[in-house]
Amino acid sequence: MEVQLKSCEGKNLATGKVETHEQYRVIVDDTLVGYKSWKFGSAICFIGRVSPTDQERIESEVDLILGDDAKSIMPPEMPEETEEETEEIDDLNP
Repeated sequence: MEVQLKSCEGKNLATGKVETHEQYRVIVDDTLVGYKSWKFGSAICFIGRVSPTDQERIESEVDLILGDDAKSIMPPEMPEETEEETEEIDDLNP
């Protein structure tokens, strides 16, 4: 597992200039998995769910790079929909 921290750049739609945001993109094996602020000790914010083992390994690798012992935050789990929760709405028949 190769973990990299890369600069996070984006185009300002108002000025058209490329700006560097004050955060890192967390890249694992050439895949974006989250973001981390430049602020010392800030959390790694994952954009998708990863296994607890991978989460620990990514935290360790980021700690080796930055030395700030950052923890991480996972996105919330989405509850599965049941048939009872879904409801058909028929707008064609008043």
